[in-house]
This record gives sequence, C-alpha cells and structure tokens, in this order.
Amino acid sequence: MSKARDGRWGAQIAAAALALLAVAAHSEARLNIRPVDAGTLRKLIRAHRGKVVLVNLWATDCPPCLAEFRDLARLDRERRAQGLRVFALAMDPPAERARVDAFVRDQAVEFPILVRRPGDPQALIAPLDRKWRGVVPVTYIFDRGGRRLGKPLEGLTTYEQFAAAVKAPLSSRR
Repeated sequence: MSKARDGRWGAQIAAAALALLAVAAHSEARLNIRPVDAGTLRKLIRAHRGKVVLVNLWATDCPPCLAEFRDLARLDRERRAQGLRVFALAMDPPAERARVDAFVRDQAVEFPILVRRPGDPQALIAPLDRKWRGVVPVTYIFDRGGRRLGKPLEGLTTYEQFAAAVKAPLSSRR
C-alpha cells in the first residue's frame, strides 16, 4: 500500500472517529438530568409559573413507571407549545444513578429528568405532596399560577389520562 493511500485511510479513520465522538457527545448533551432536593424542586416549579407543570415520580425498578414513560414523552412533544412543562423525578436511590442514566439514554425524551440527592425522600416530595405515601408512579399537575391541581394521578396512567388531566389547565390563560 502506498503512503498516500495510507494517509487517506488514516484521515478517513480519524474523521470517522471524530464523527462518533460528536454523536456520543450530542447524545450525552441531550440527556438533561439534574439532581434536586426539596428547595430546588420548589424553585423549579416557581420558575415555570405561567406554564402548566407536570411532575411524574418514577423508578427504574417499577414496571408501570417504565410503561408510561413513552406516553409522557408523547404528551411533552404534543403539548409543550401550549405551555406544558414535563419533569420526571426518578426516585431511585442516589447510589443507583447509573440505572437512571442508562434507562433515560434509551428513551426519546426531551423533558428534564430529575434525580434525588441523598436524604429523606419524604422531605424531597414535600413541595409536591406532604402526604405522599411512597407510591410510584404518581403524577402531580400544577396550574399556570404554580398551584397543585386536585389529587395526584397514582398508578399506571395512559396518554389519554395524562392529556385529559392537563386539558383544562392548558386552555386556561391564568
């Protein structure tokens, strides 16, 4: 093989390697995973006043949680322009963060994934529900003024149920 040909192969291999690195970096950048505590969660909901906020509590070892994840992604895609903001709060122990990252990496979600910081899960959930019973999946909806609406959606929730729950607050301008 000539040196010129070797040089072209080397350049092509280098270009391919750079392209793979760019794709990997882009997919990692797309992962919007943030650790939260109770104070951060309160600020997050407050920061989105003017929008309807949906916060879903889930865990990687919860089959119903994983089953409804695609419906949450669809709801986010279809209702974001109307003012919906979706957040998924993983209740996995902080030491198991890698499981959350791996699951989310395989999903087509654009909404932020929240992970809990070390500490009491009940204290973390207090801004959402002081009477939380430790059940996942559970979903809380906040109106455009930041007030929690009605009872949470507990258990496996379908796209149609999510859509029905956010319909009225999305149609309200305040």
